[in-house]
Amino acid sequence: MSTESRSPEQCLEEGKKYLAAGYPAEAVESLQDACAILAEEYGQTAPELAEPYYLYGKALLELARSQSTVLGSGIPVPNKSSDSSDDEGDDEDAPETNGTNEATPSTVSSTTNIGETPGPSTGNEREAPGPSTANEGEAPGPSTANEGEASGSNDTNEGEEDESDLKLAWEILELARVICQKQNGEENKLKLSDVQLVLAEVSLENDQSDEAIADLNSCLQIRELFLEPHDRRLAEVHFNLGLAYILSKQPDLAISHFSSAKTVLVKRRELLDGEMRGAEVSEERKMAIKEEVSEITALLPDIKVKISDTQEMKRMVEDKENQTLAGEESGFSAVSSSAADFSKPATDISHLVRKRVVTEAGEGSSVAKKPRTQENGQASAEQ
Repeated sequence: MSTESRSPEQCLEEGKKYLAAGYPAEAVESLQDACAILAEEYGQTAPELAEPYYLYGKALLELARSQSTVLGSGIPVPNKSSDSSDDEGDDEDAPETNGTNEATPSTVSSTTNIGETPGPSTGNEREAPGPSTANEGEAPGPSTANEGEASGSNDTNEGEEDESDLKLAWEILELARVICQKQNGEENKLKLSDVQLVLAEVSLENDQSDEAIADLNSCLQIRELFLEPHDRRLAEVHFNLGLAYILSKQPDLAISHFSSAKTVLVKRRELLDGEMRGAEVSEERKMAIKEEVSEITALLPDIKVKISDTQEMKRMVEDKENQTLAGEESGFSAVSSSAADFSKPATDISHLVRKRVVTEAGEGSSVAKKPRTQENGQASAEQ
């Protein structure tokens, strides 16, 4: 997409709208243009690139998720004008979908509703961008060098694209992290927590639980420092930590964080209920409160199910460990019993040997008696 007639601000706003509407491929194109223009103007690690890098990395993550799911679910592509919170929602802004009207919902690791952040994904396919962000003087941007490959290897290409998108997302988000870490102030720290959260989601997609847990704990520390206890962004971090601890086979910690996410959402709903009962609440605010309360009410059962499933997983693991331990003890007892049985024949053998000695002695006495019997016979004859 040409950037000659568009400013970086226009590209950035367009990318935000596509991302909010659930069009990650189109969002990636607009946001990479914005990053390229701003990097050329300010330098690759300039503070002006923190927000564009964050959004670009997030769009790449959603694109990788959409390409890793199986198409054909029959779920229609979300309507941009209804999903976007921006005032501009005209149909003319809706992007093309490359001839497909199907999309897939985000995976279980997606926590967009919990944290009030948009993120539905579509099934649009796109060649994976492949810029290298290692050189300080180069601006991030896409590379579509594989456009001429044969269509017969689509499955392989899609897998490579997923990996490439996730790798690029990680590189871009690392740049955003470096920039945010150099900045001070509450706003920049909260932006750093946003970057850490998406980095953790990338790690979860790659089954890297340790990296995800480290980023999520850092994110949680920042958000607990600056946010209210009822802020849904805290619930978002706790939920992701629960997923990460499940991946690392630590069910107790997973249950703890799922429960914390539930607690935050309950507090939020109680606060909104109290605000609704207030005397001076505009009709517009009442509608917003009702909508958020409805969202929270729909999320709580899902979290309860997650807690229940994790508890069941923990119970099954413990039962398996107990069975394994019981089997080992049973095997040890069998070995001991076998050893005891093996010792008995030795005792019997010695006993038999003693009996044989006695028998031999008996035979000896029997032989000695024969002459006496003969002598007795001869004596009788003589008589």
